[in-house]
Order: sequence, then structure tokens, then C-alpha cells
Amino acid sequence: MQAKYGDKPALKYIKMDVRDMSPFESGSFDAVINKGTLDTLMVSVSRLKLFLFCKLIVEDGFIDVVNIDISSVLIETMQAKYGDKPALKYIKMDVRDMSPFESGSFDAVINKGTLDTLMCGEDDISVATQLLKEVGRVLKDKGAYILITFDPPIHRLHLLRRVVLWNIKLHTLERLMSSRQINWELSAPWPLDRDGSWVTEVLRSQLDLFYVYVCIKDESLSAKQATDTDESLSAKQATDTEIPSSQNDT
Repeated sequence: MQAKYGDKPALKYIKMDVRDMSPFESGSFDAVINKGTLDTLMVSVSRLKLFLFCKLIVEDGFIDVVNIDISSVLIETMQAKYGDKPALKYIKMDVRDMSPFESGSFDAVINKGTLDTLMCGEDDISVATQLLKEVGRVLKDKGAYILITFDPPIHRLHLLRRVVLWNIKLHTLERLMSSRQINWELSAPWPLDRDGSWVTEVLRSQLDLFYVYVCIKDESLSAKQATDTDESLSAKQATDTEIPSSQNDT
């Protein structure tokens, strides 16, 4: 924002935690506008709930569950809380660069809220594509990338399809309305057209939904794209080097 609006002296951008605005004196402002800040803080709460969900996965029999987050505070909190569960690992890491993990390391990757957060920043498409490529790299062939998001297909399908790796199914899931509600019911797969506009229109009035994209990695799709690209280039080169008939006649 500083780079984008540096020519407007009336606009100031300051890195600061809204829970501690002590650099400002009391009574400094005539008004405070809050748009999206609470949602941003709730991302950590959502991530925390996902970590608790991972605890339940371990209790259900999974033996190796790796949790990553860019927040060292959150990771340290979880390490202290669940240090007695060796199947649960908590690692500080940026999802755009998971180079410490070898390619094909995981059977499944669950993402709730991270992609949505990255899509709120500058250069959002490029950053989101970095995330998806890294997820595709660390997944085993036929592994599952499960994306849980508030955004309908018209805003997410094009991103997922930028990385030619997936067979994609879309489900919906009602948001939990209270802490006493413990049963989630996943919908049957919704039919998807090319850009997801049909199901987006059908569900546009239902606001209390998560969209759950189940993306199964299929390495044959990448291989097919590479083959198609090679064939296309070969055909173009053959066309470019072909001698026109008028020149051949002379």
C-alpha cells in the first residue's frame, strides 16, 4: 500500500497490531472504521480450530499429521499444548515455500482460510498460484488437496485450474452455528461448469456455507498437457518451415 499510494500524503500505512495501538495517544482520532479486521483476527481462530480438528484426526488413528503456519506464536502455543502427542507436528513455515518437504511427501493437504487470506493481499493471483504449486508438489499422486473456503466456484475454480493437476469435486458444508453443534454433513458433489457460474448462482442466497473443493492430484493431467504442448509446438514448427507452393513451383 505504501508503494501504491506513496503519492498521497494524506494516506498513511503503518504496520501495527490492532490489539495494541499504544503508539497512538489516547483521544487521537475522530473516527475509527473497521472493515474486515475482525475477520482477519478470526483467521487465527479458524486455524486454531483446524489444529484442534487435526488432534481429532490423530485420535481417529492417523499417525503422522503435520501442521504448518507462518505465525511462530501460534505454532509455539500448539507445540506446548500437544507436545505429548508425537503424531502431531507443528512447524513454522510459509506455504508458498515448503522446500523442507520432499516432493510427494503427503497423502492429503487440508487448507482452511490460508488461500482466502493470501487473496486479500497485493499480487494475489501470483501468490495464490505459488501456494497451489507447492501443495501440488508435496502431494503424492492421487493425493487429496481439500480447500475449505467461503468463496464460491466463480472466484476459486480459475485459480485451481491454473495449476493443471487436479480432478476437482465441489461439496458444500453448513457452518457450525454454535459450539453445541458437532455434526457436519457434507453435501453430494455439485455439478461444475467451466467457470462455476451455475452453482454460484444456485447457492448465492445461502450465506452460511463453506465451499469444500476436493482436488485429487493426477500426474497424468500434467503429462497430457506437456504432450499436447509439444505436439502443438511441433505442428507450428512444421507449418513455419513448410515451403510455400508458389516458391516451390519456381
